[in-house]
Amino acid sequence: MFIDIFLLGDAPRENILPRSGAHVGDKILVTGALGDAAAGIALLLNTALATTESYAVIARARRDTPTPRMREGQLIGAAHAATAMIDISDGLASDLGHICERSNVGVRVLAEKLPVAEANRALARNAHGNEWHLALFGGEDYELLFTAPATQADALAAQITRETDTRVSIIGELLPASEGRQLVLPDARVVPLEARGWIISRSDMKRALTIAGSDSGGGAGIQADLKTFAARGVFGMSVLTALTAQNTIGVQGVFEIPPDFVARQIDSVASDIDVDAVKTGMLSSAPIIVAIAAKIREHRLTPLVVDPVMVAKGGDPLLHDDARDALIQQLLPLATVVTPNLHEARALCGFEIATLEEMRRAAQTIHQMGPRNVVVKGGHLPAESDAIDLLYDGKNVPRISRATLANQERFMARAAHSRQPLRQNWQRGSL
Repeated sequence: MFIDIFLLGDAPRENILPRSGAHVGDKILVTGALGDAAAGIALLLNTALATTESYAVIARARRDTPTPRMREGQLIGAAHAATAMIDISDGLASDLGHICERSNVGVRVLAEKLPVAEANRALARNAHGNEWHLALFGGEDYELLFTAPATQADALAAQITRETDTRVSIIGELLPASEGRQLVLPDARVVPLEARGWIISRSDMKRALTIAGSDSGGGAGIQADLKTFAARGVFGMSVLTALTAQNTIGVQGVFEIPPDFVARQIDSVASDIDVDAVKTGMLSSAPIIVAIAAKIREHRLTPLVVDPVMVAKGGDPLLHDDARDALIQQLLPLATVVTPNLHEARALCGFEIATLEEMRRAAQTIHQMGPRNVVVKGGHLPAESDAIDLLYDGKNVPRISRATLANQERFMARAAHSRQPLRQNWQRGSL
């Protein structure tokens, strides 16, 4: 292992800290922070090492002029306080699991103590709705993981910080093996962690269902929905309504899934896997819409985001003319939020929309069709206009959010959908 070879240079093998020496009651310490891989950066910047070809010379150079990770390891070994140590390479949670297995101990990790570099906090929250998930599975961003007796842990952490200017955090403690492996969340809930891979139990991850068509080009449809769900830390499930042959040029063909099979897909998902939120996209025909609405009512699937897909980017129709009424009568009354662009809003309302005032009128008109909230997306406003989206909840004056991008397209609907199970309180004006 990396530490075994380089950590203490020419130190005898018996002086190198193993993974099997940890004891119940020991504290768990980690150097570094998520997104702050100081040792890796220092190694890349060390041109002497980068231009050295001899393996033995590299080993001696790392011993004599160690990178931060190696210097930390030398201090830990020289202090004779740590009981076990591992160089983090598979992720914090996975490598902590190696110590537990080799030392025959359990563990309790405190999520709020997991160190995250300040610049990465927003990124971690956006990806998973919290900071601790990436902190546990963040690969090699941390440097060293080690254990020490409770009476010596604080002093050892302070010494390493003082002599290497490296952040050292105490993130938990070791338990008897019979108590298993636990993660204590910031709200004090205790989540059991599986022994292999340290994967958080499925019940802790929110589940979102997309009911939409397949885009063979991968830029829209269920493919784009599932990518967005994954990026938001949501477990994605799908029900196909249609298969399309399409690419960046246009739609070359559409094959509709029979309505009874669409319904069967919904039954399969809802009867086995809990659904925390639902989004609809391309629904194609009136019979499919009727079947979907019936299953949403039967399984009480909510919250529901309706993206009223009617036309592809290239102008190809994706919704039959007779399906408009079914969409309005069957699906919109069930929607938590509906997210039409200007073309779709015009098709629903029956009048032209080219100004902010017409967008307001459209939002109010669509709201009267039954959805709790309406977002009219202004990405298709004239080029000289700002990209403006209106959110109307039926009670207040329509709220305006000025988009930072001129064309949010359907990403907005997918992202709003994946936020629903993560943030149950609707935040007006901030989709």
